[in-house]
Amino acid sequence: MNSQDVFGKALTAYTKGATDAQIIVRAQDFEDDYIPVSYLYRDYSTMPVLERTALNRCQGAVLDIGCCAGSHSLYLQDVRKLPVTAIDISPGATAVCQTRGVCDVSTIDFYDLPASSYDTLLLLMNGTGFLRSLKKASSFFDKARTLLVPGGTILMDGSDIRHVFTNDNGELWKDLDKNYFGEMKYQICYGQTCSATFDWLYLDYPKLSQLAHENRFKAKCIQEDGNAYLAELMAF
Repeated sequence: MNSQDVFGKALTAYTKGATDAQIIVRAQDFEDDYIPVSYLYRDYSTMPVLERTALNRCQGAVLDIGCCAGSHSLYLQDVRKLPVTAIDISPGATAVCQTRGVCDVSTIDFYDLPASSYDTLLLLMNGTGFLRSLKKASSFFDKARTLLVPGGTILMDGSDIRHVFTNDNGELWKDLDKNYFGEMKYQICYGQTCSATFDWLYLDYPKLSQLAHENRFKAKCIQEDGNAYLAELMAF
């Protein structure tokens, strides 16, 4: 997804004083969106309620997947006193995590991890995106099963983005029956550096629950916040 290490370059620039740095998010049919890099350095008090709930539900050894600047890992490590392993595909991001004090951090793709024994897999900031697409969802669940202890859980947030395909009159401007509306393709940029286009998946909770069950995981909706939700999944 991030062969040009866009996130790494943006995070590094922020640590060197570019406090107004922004990451541009591009998707077909939509105007560019902007992520202030400062948001990736947020502390617990300024995190969305779903993130705070997820962090407080983590138990045992935690794998923080897509750790970015390490904000979630630092809370788990320093406040919850849990053993946490942070991973990201961005070398720049993992370097920033180390600088910020994350003790156990590695530059590796989730799908390349060796089998392990985590109690909690944590995926936040639209964690369902790591499933990539409906067709690839089974690969995520297969991999997760190799990383969890018996009875271990996945904590993942997601969003129902159906509403973004309606106009001001509440009318749909896209045929949502043609393809699942949550399957998106994005490109991210910082300065003159842009990533390749990559798949990202938004799942409404019923669809997540369906996919989980098809892959022998039981899903439970823990909390909702507007169109977003936090889910807990356990293998059966």
